[in-house]
Amino acid sequence: MLISFYITFFIILQYILSFNMQIKKLKSKLLQKLIDAEYNEHMTYEKGSHEEKETKNRRNGKGSTKTVKSKNGTFTITMPRDREGSFEPILVPKRARMVEGLSDQITLLYAKGNSIRDIKDILKGMYGINVNEEFISDATSIVKEEVEAFKNRPLKAIYSIVYMDCLYTDVRINNVSEKIAVYVALGVDIT
Repeated sequence: MLISFYITFFIILQYILSFNMQIKKLKSKLLQKLIDAEYNEHMTYEKGSHEEKETKNRRNGKGSTKTVKSKNGTFTITMPRDREGSFEPILVPKRARMVEGLSDQITLLYAKGNSIRDIKDILKGMYGINVNEEFISDATSIVKEEVEAFKNRPLKAIYSIVYMDCLYTDVRINNVSEKIAVYVALGVDIT
């Protein structure tokens, strides 16, 4: 009986660790996409655009990979470059190895029902950063896309152990914050 408890505990622990790795990969992809969106905002033209540019500054590929630390772990990202070297990222400043969680703050503020203009004002007040409303909008849409892809990932047909729970939380639906029930199912596969 005690051995089966330890085996079950070990299996659940393995599943939680693999789930944490999936979340870490998701956050790393989100951080990279947010940096790329910030870079697109800086360059004022889309990648691959053949129309007349407003500036002489051009895209100059990707720099070397950079390992940054945050409260959620360590992430590897690739910083984009421009020819003039004028790109000063807000999320991960040049020569910085720590991420302050600005992207998490934007996502959290948006999820709590704040408008994009409110988020801009809050970030200006808290961090002294003047962020463009279009960047905030891009950041929230990127997060939505990644979360949808994660929610729609393929699942296995059968799980050995399934834990189910429900929690009530505030969720933004049609630009209105409502308290709804969120059902959580955690499937553990022994194989």
